[in-house]
Amino acid sequence: MPSFLSVARGPVLLVVDQAEDLYTLTDEHDRAQWWSLLTRALTVLPEVRLLVAIRPEFRRRLTEQQAGFITRPVAIGLLDPACIRQAIAGPARAAGLTFEDDLIDRMTADATIGDALPLLSHLLQRLHLQSVRRHITVAQYEQAGEVGGAIAAHAEQIYESLTARYPQQAIDSALLRGIGMEGKEIVRRTIRRADLDITAAHILEEFRAARLIIDVDDGTCLELTHDALFRQWHRLAALINANEERLHRITRLEHRAAAWQANPQADDLLRGQTLADALVLAAEVTLSTAARHLLDASQETDHQERVRLSERVAEFAQQVRRQDHELAVALAHTALHELPHTLAVTMTRWALTATPHTRRLTIGHTTGITSAVWLPDNRGLRTADKLGRVCTWDDAGRLTEVAFAADPEACGHTLLSATGTLALTEHDRAVMLWRVADGRNLARRRGNLLTSFDSFSWGGDACFAGTFDYRAVDVYRLEDDVPGLVTSIPATNVHATAWPPQGDRLAIASNDLLLVIGIGKQTSEILRQQVAWSDPVMCWAPDGIRLAVSAAPAFTLRRRDILEPKLRTLWIYDTDTGQAAESAPPGLAKKMAWSPVEDVIAYAARRTRHQHRVALIDVPTGRTVERRARPHQISTVAWSPNGKRIGLGTSFHNVEIWDVVGRSFRRLPTGHLGEVSWSPDLKRAAVKRTSTTPEIIETDEATLPLRLGEDDCMAIAYSPLGDLVATAIQEQVTVWDARSGVLQTQWGARPRPNSKHKVISTPLPWVYGLAWSGDGSRLVVHTHCFFGRTLPALSVWDVAKAQRLAVLDGGEESAERLTWSPDSSLIAAVVSQHNVSFWRGDDYTPVHQWQTEGEGELTALAWSNDSTRLAAAGSSQIEIWNVSEPDVRMRCVGHTSAVRQLGWSPDGSLLASISDDDTLYIWHTQDGRPLGVLETPGGIVLSLLWQDSLTVTFDDGRILSWDVCGDRAEPSVDDRGPRALTAEERNRYGLPSASTG
Repeated sequence: MPSFLSVARGPVLLVVDQAEDLYTLTDEHDRAQWWSLLTRALTVLPEVRLLVAIRPEFRRRLTEQQAGFITRPVAIGLLDPACIRQAIAGPARAAGLTFEDDLIDRMTADATIGDALPLLSHLLQRLHLQSVRRHITVAQYEQAGEVGGAIAAHAEQIYESLTARYPQQAIDSALLRGIGMEGKEIVRRTIRRADLDITAAHILEEFRAARLIIDVDDGTCLELTHDALFRQWHRLAALINANEERLHRITRLEHRAAAWQANPQADDLLRGQTLADALVLAAEVTLSTAARHLLDASQETDHQERVRLSERVAEFAQQVRRQDHELAVALAHTALHELPHTLAVTMTRWALTATPHTRRLTIGHTTGITSAVWLPDNRGLRTADKLGRVCTWDDAGRLTEVAFAADPEACGHTLLSATGTLALTEHDRAVMLWRVADGRNLARRRGNLLTSFDSFSWGGDACFAGTFDYRAVDVYRLEDDVPGLVTSIPATNVHATAWPPQGDRLAIASNDLLLVIGIGKQTSEILRQQVAWSDPVMCWAPDGIRLAVSAAPAFTLRRRDILEPKLRTLWIYDTDTGQAAESAPPGLAKKMAWSPVEDVIAYAARRTRHQHRVALIDVPTGRTVERRARPHQISTVAWSPNGKRIGLGTSFHNVEIWDVVGRSFRRLPTGHLGEVSWSPDLKRAAVKRTSTTPEIIETDEATLPLRLGEDDCMAIAYSPLGDLVATAIQEQVTVWDARSGVLQTQWGARPRPNSKHKVISTPLPWVYGLAWSGDGSRLVVHTHCFFGRTLPALSVWDVAKAQRLAVLDGGEESAERLTWSPDSSLIAAVVSQHNVSFWRGDDYTPVHQWQTEGEGELTALAWSNDSTRLAAAGSSQIEIWNVSEPDVRMRCVGHTSAVRQLGWSPDGSLLASISDDDTLYIWHTQDGRPLGVLETPGGIVLSLLWQDSLTVTFDDGRILSWDVCGDRAEPSVDDRGPRALTAEERNRYGLPSASTG
């Protein structure tokens, strides 16, 4: 420019045409750089003048960016017909061109339709080149296609040039974006530049440069130049005809989007099939931003509505689970597969179909003992109970093994074989044969209503006999663990059978017959004797010849005989000769066993003066030589092979070993659990039972329980670090090493023996509750007097030093339910029926007290893992508190009976609760909604923990654990699901029909 100005004379005019391209074809950075260079040039060269030509719709953007830059704006409006006529005729006259009459008027009329003026010069140039004698005729104009034809020809030329660089489909799609359908009319549709991808933007820019597309709306949009493009351009017309239906749908959607954008209303959003069709359309074509926003909002609203429907269906499934479990599963399954995967429906489906993994703590019996045998080679005692549990005890009286039949139906009275390797179990009028070593079910036979399990007996490990109906005794022999029927002996109303140690005879007793049968290759009758007695039981002498029968007098219908207990008589039969000796030992009851080495019978004696007894009778003389009182009724008597010890089982759950020579009793650890405290990894459990030494039991290893001392305890608690276990007995607290069972520290008065005759007048502030701090260094100890002679108290102890650190102020009303937060910052304890008090975990000062709103007393407390929330169960209601706020954060209602245990999920988003109504609820802690309900077996729940799995421990030693699914759980690929819902069920529960689901 400086070199040009050096030869110029006077001012120089710099013309910038089509300045709107600065806003349509360049970005902000390039545009600013261009204006900066131009401004600097005008400042340095004052003789330069600037003329900018720009479309009217871009003038505002120009003046906003370059304020004060344009000094004398001149608006040039649209040319009217007279001006258009002059624009045609004036230059033609100057060039020496002439027109046929009325042709200029016709051209002027055509040029005023749409925005065809930019193409008029192109048409005139073509006519000039084709003119003869510089005269343009109407025929030439019509042959050129008039203005519309010129546009069509020009458009086809541009289209052909684009096909060499872009796919034809991309070109067609870009052109159709400028077409709309209003009824049957084709109209031009505005194209937003912001809605174009790179390819479409480049294609349309080519048409714009050719003046077939123009800028509108301040350059933010594009539009076809002339209606002639879709009227006379055959390619575009054919394209519109092929896509007419789609263009109708696009136009309707765009109109709806524009209206919604102007006034957003939820009622104007797309729903149902309309939304589905629109989404299909969006997948086929590129829609405008407004249409996409409408679809996005419609999809989000539709998703939220479907989420709410999914959660409602989950609630319905939970409500009907007990009345119609199949329907509940079908509802949850349908919601899971047809609606969004909400946490509620995922958890509900899981809870309805989940099967827990079942384990058992190696504890002794929890119900009455039905059978006991001594193992060969002095390997201990094996006992069985009414639930089909078989326990093995070593020679020192320690529990070494617990066995159950693999068949879950094998649950009932159990009878062990002579060496304890096999067992017969009664269940629902059926008898099951199974192997104790692995629980394998070997055979099962069903009886009838008159099947009597009391009539079953073992002949060693190879034979057994019993009545499956009232007419015969069936004898079975085992070959390779497969029972085969040996013989069926006719006998009615049999009460008992018995085999001698040699296994070659079978005694059968009914109310009117005693029968002895020889069992060998051939069966033979050895003794048949008519008798008159009732309820007989039998046992054989070691010689296999003599038979002891204990029976009551024959049954009569006289009232005196019915109401008063009958004295039983003992007969000793010589089965070879049929002779019998009769005696009446005092208190003779049903259970008895003959010593294997002496003529002594041990028998259970009838209860007298609130005591049960066990006695020994000398067979030759019929004289009782030993009688000992026992706390429970004896149900099983078994001699050891050397005749020095007797295994006793009771109708309660106790197992004792009577050392006949040493005249002492040893009670084995049996009974329901009173309390269970788990190690952090859930691999070891510290358990306490009444009148039994506390133990640590390994759950995943076949190791003997680790005894903690020699006394029982009243409370037990595992350290959060898993290295220590604390126990309490009366006023004494003892801390043990959890691995070795070695005593670590101890404080408090030594336990005092209970005296039956001495009246204790001094207070008895015994320990009933223990709670560890989160760091495992301190214990909160709850003490109170059972007789109410002293107030309860809460004290804090340093475990390592056995030193009391504080007595908590306000603990005088505390109960046994107390807990220390995982971060050790707060101590919480129930202090009255509805109140929970909090103390600081560092200086032990009171913080605040909260009152629950439930009707029943507080039954459980549980901290979240982050120590920010505390859940409290009061009767059937659960409240969740944020410890930093004074109000209840959330309330969970759904149980119908008292909640016993609570457990938080590891991330604190869920809470589990188990109740006396035999249900386990899983709650969403943010809104208190139940997400899933698990049906649980009956029993007293001692522990509910949630780590990798949800684990429940019952007082009979059962451990049920569930692998809880999360909110991202997907249905299995091969999940075939339950039955389909009917149309009526879908309508009832608000689900869409199957065809539209």
